[in-house]
Amino acid sequence: MANNKLKSIKGLGGLKYLKKIDLGANRIRIMDADELSGMVNLEELWMGKNKIEEMKGLEKLTKLRRLDLQSNRLTLVENLTSQVETLEEIYLAHNGISSEGALQPTGLAQAFKVLSVLDLSRNQLTSVNGFAHIQTLDELWLSGNKISSFDEIQALSALPSLDTIYLEYNPMQEDPMYRKKIAEIMPCLKQIDANMIGAVTMHGMPSTTSTIQRPAETEEERLRRMQEMVVARAQAQSSEQSK
Repeated sequence: MANNKLKSIKGLGGLKYLKKIDLGANRIRIMDADELSGMVNLEELWMGKNKIEEMKGLEKLTKLRRLDLQSNRLTLVENLTSQVETLEEIYLAHNGISSEGALQPTGLAQAFKVLSVLDLSRNQLTSVNGFAHIQTLDELWLSGNKISSFDEIQALSALPSLDTIYLEYNPMQEDPMYRKKIAEIMPCLKQIDANMIGAVTMHGMPSTTSTIQRPAETEEERLRRMQEMVVARAQAQSSEQSK
């Protein structure tokens, strides 16, 4: 149901066997609890590129593994208490989330058990205090925020599984030793921004001699890929319906 002109969620509450729904690229403003609560077996909820201002209506979705709310109007990360045991990936890029907004007790402040991917790119963060305790993180996107000091990311050094981090387009990137300092703070990293960690020299610049085993995505490439996925899914559904 992606890439239409939907303004609300209607008629979905009875889909109790549904595991995945894509409502991205619409005009939805409210996450309707009456509709969402009926989809008790839902594992993936994609609602990026809408006009949503509040995260709510998720209380009954106790099997949710992936949640996409990027490119909305969120300022707080909240109401995820029912997903502490199940959430593996959260995409919240391109919202208005501040550091205080990421510290909500029902949001990222909780001790998630299996959360491995967290995307908070292009928000208003100045620190990582709201989620530096999530021990299961292995991929963290913080590009385009307002993090200016390397001290503000020091807490991430305690995360045992973190191997990929994106911090480009933060004020701290102006430091000529930017990548080298990040690598020193988090020695377990394998990738910083679009550079594999083996491709960072002692001067913080990409090496021309290192072997990169796989291409890394920039923030723009990843956002474009996810948007293309939304459109492709919508086109595939439309094609099936026309047969």
